[in-house]
Parts: sequence; structure tokens; C-alpha cells
Amino acid sequence: MLADRAVQISEYQRYAADAAGYGITTVQAVMTGYPVDRAAPLIEEAKLLIRMRLIAFPMTAPSAWRQPAPGRSSGRVTVSGTKWILDGTPIERLMFLRRPYEDAPSTRGRVNFSDADLRMFLTRALASREQPMFHVVGDAAIDMLLAALEATGGEKWAPLRPRIEHGDMFESAHVERARRMGVVLVQNPSHFMLASVMRSRLGARSSRMSAVKSLVAAGVPLAIGSDGPMNPFFDLMFAVINETNPGEALTLEQALAPTLAGRPSPSGWTGRKERSSPACWPTWRYCRRIFSRCPSQSCRKRRLSSRS
Repeated sequence: MLADRAVQISEYQRYAADAAGYGITTVQAVMTGYPVDRAAPLIEEAKLLIRMRLIAFPMTAPSAWRQPAPGRSSGRVTVSGTKWILDGTPIERLMFLRRPYEDAPSTRGRVNFSDADLRMFLTRALASREQPMFHVVGDAAIDMLLAALEATGGEKWAPLRPRIEHGDMFESAHVERARRMGVVLVQNPSHFMLASVMRSRLGARSSRMSAVKSLVAAGVPLAIGSDGPMNPFFDLMFAVINETNPGEALTLEQALAPTLAGRPSPSGWTGRKERSSPACWPTWRYCRRIFSRCPSQSCRKRRLSSRS
């Protein structure tokens, strides 16, 4: 049972105040528990301190998706984009792999819907000018998505900037295909800290995980999303450590760029899923000084002590 309207509005206001306290000015919220058409009027009524982009998260098969009502935008609230979960995560061995898991040779994981369903949605989304977004992690799942994008529009997708979220096994072989179609990779640095899980699940293949440094160098558009604690300083710390693949750790400058440079665009949105205001840049300059004096081992200690 949902809380009454006043309680919901109060909770949105509390969330927005917390975000503003970290210098966050825009949140892209995937509405996993509340339909966007019902949430948008509440958020507008709440008169939040921050901007909100509400992203649809259908609980149906992609083949059931139909062209949405025109995306609304009323100052600080925008409704646009649709997200699907194509595969799972390595934790429960549901990310979809080309080869079986090292610690479970009988499975490669799985995808949650068929290639035909995926392509049906993409065909309708392209016709509707809807930005598609996918939780997609494993190499076989990324292969499947890129092939579907190529089959349903190829370079016609570029203005809509299709979004891969997580993309932990996104690799050099994917780069040129993704770049042609304007694909944006949204990474979550909190996932970089699952080194022991990745080694157990993938063995030597874990060295291919979270190769963000190489992808940035190759020109893949990178954005950073929290997918966990709201505090963006955690994400910065995780990005410069990258415990899963230390050779692919970002410099602080590389991590700051997708954190600060996000902006709305006519076709969708780019940059960090929670974006920070230029007014907060002095805070980030202070952060840079602190991190430049903070070797990885020291950062780890600070991370642990922050939980005590």
C-alpha cells in the first residue's frame, strides 16, 4: 500500500534536500517502484530544490511497449526515456556470458527477454524518438544489444544516444560499433569494488572487467551513476581505486569530467546521472587536493573507517 499524498511529497522533498546538500542539481530517477505518470504530478507539487528526470521502467515484456504520451517538461521535472533489464549481475550469476562461469560451468547466465522482443521495442522506440536504456553487464548481452541496435537503425540511433548502464564487460571490440550509433556508457564505480566476486565468477576474464580507462581513451562517452550511496565522493574514490581492475582505474580528472560535465540535450541526457552545479566546483577543487594526497591503500582505510 502506498503512503498518502502528503507523505510521498514530504519524502521527495527530503530526498531532494539530501541531494542538494551534496551539490547535486539534477537527478535522473529510474522509476522502479512508481509509474512516471503518477510520480510526475507529485514531484511537480513538491517544488523540489533540484531538477528531476523521470525514466520509465515498464514491468511488461518489451513487445508490449507502445509509444508513450509526449514527454512532459515543466521547469524542474522532465519525463523521458525507457529502461529495461537485459541481463542480471555476476553476483547471482545472471549476467549473460559468451562462455560459462568459472565457478559454475553449467551456466552462462541468461537474458530476460528474447532477441525478437528486444528488436520490436527498439523499432518502436526509434520511430517514437524515445531514448532506450539497458541494464546490460555480460559480454554476450552487450553483443546482443549492439546487434539489435544495428539491425533496427544503426547510425540512425546516434541522435537518441542509446544508453548502456553498467556495461562491465564492454570491451575494445565493442567500441567502434557503439560509437557509430552514439551509445553512451553509464558506469557505476561502486561495482569496481567487487574484485573477489569477479575473480570467483570469471577467473582470468576478470581482467577484462570495468576497463573504463581504455574506453575513455578510445573516445567512448562515459557517464557516472551512483547505483548506491548518494554521496558522489564515494564514486570518485571507487573510480580512482577500481579494485576489480586496478590498471583501468581512472585519474581523478577523468572521474571528475563525467561527474561535472553532464547536461541535458535535445535527444536525451548526457553526463552523470546526478549532476553537480558549477557553484560547487570549489568543493571539487578541494576534493582534488585531498585525493591527490590519498594513495589507494589510504583511501581503502578511509572507506572502511567511514562505515564504523
